[in-house]
Amino acid sequence: MEPKFESGQGIIVDPRRPPNTRDYVVVYLRAEDDGAAAVLIKRLVRRSSTFLELEQFNPPARFRLTSQQYRDVHRIIPWDEVFGV
Repeated sequence: MEPKFESGQGIIVDPRRPPNTRDYVVVYLRAEDDGAAAVLIKRLVRRSSTFLELEQFNPPARFRLTSQQYRDVHRIIPWDEVFGV
């Protein structure tokens, strides 16, 4: 998710608070055994009961995942929020 997050940079994720539009999120893609097949870090554009619309910057793209394609979505907490700035 460069340039927002550099490769290897640590992040803090809040699994309890639902993400809002424009939040950066960690999306756990669903595997056939209902576990996590892969993990994406993207910006949330839109969310409904049937899909997530996500944005990436490198290369620039927007795409949708149906609710059957992902297992969980967790908000990435911005560092200024972590430190109370």
